[in-house]
Amino acid sequence: MNLNQLRAFAHLSHTLHYQRTAEELGVSQPSLSRTIRALEDELSVPLFERRGRNVVLTKYGSVFARHITQAMREVETGERCVRELADPSRMNIMISVSYYLSVGYLPALTRRYLDRHAVERYFFQFSQGNTPQVLEEVRGGVSEIGFCAYLEDQADIQFQPILRRPLCAVVPLGHPLAQKASTTLAEVSRYPMILSTDKTHFTEDLFRGKGLSLNVVLRMGEDYAIANLVGQRFGVSVLPQNEQLAACGVRLLPLEDREAFRTFYLVTSRNRVLSPQAEAFCSFALEESGKVAEAL
Repeated sequence: MNLNQLRAFAHLSHTLHYQRTAEELGVSQPSLSRTIRALEDELSVPLFERRGRNVVLTKYGSVFARHITQAMREVETGERCVRELADPSRMNIMISVSYYLSVGYLPALTRRYLDRHAVERYFFQFSQGNTPQVLEEVRGGVSEIGFCAYLEDQADIQFQPILRRPLCAVVPLGHPLAQKASTTLAEVSRYPMILSTDKTHFTEDLFRGKGLSLNVVLRMGEDYAIANLVGQRFGVSVLPQNEQLAACGVRLLPLEDREAFRTFYLVTSRNRVLSPQAEAFCSFALEESGKVAEAL
């Protein structure tokens, strides 16, 4: 089974007409017939049956078509992305970003960069994930640049601070803490807790550093999902300040603890040379965050 066979099947399952499919693919009808027959032989089932001058899908063909049509869309998307990346007339940058920074920070930073440099042809590809996923993609060369939190023991990764955000307690409306103007980590620790699946264990360490134990009842990967669980009264949480989370039916309370903040970083691989486009973007990001970086 090869890509040409799958592409031919996908086209024929849509047109249900051999001659039209052959013309669209730029092959002869006998060649198309041999391709489909080879695919049927490999699967050991008939995929089409003739109805006059046209064909129809068999029950096997119908099942196969549902999966192959979706797969071919992914193949075509991948082909298009690679061609766009290889286009020498475009500025192409691949960036991996943590969920929190993908909502407000990175879109705004990218917009300011494009406005300042008046770039007409560009292609940004953003990949979302938690901090370990971002670091793995940067390490593996999937992305040249990453934006995420800090993770220890990453000798091959360069971390440069770009943003510091206060943490807040996230509680359901009507919760005992919801009537307060602010709260503390000690008060929050008394309630069932929903935490991120981020393997940095940052939040746990924050509580542990104050000698506080936690009753973790749920874990979720993304801040909005966590806030929605809080809104449904599964527990409380501690997240970086983001006023948009209030739409999830929660109250955001400032934390009085001085250490209740989180620093985010621009990350690059120490083992890979950045493209000129990526280097320019990194320089811009660090310039924009200069005051924050100097204060850390």
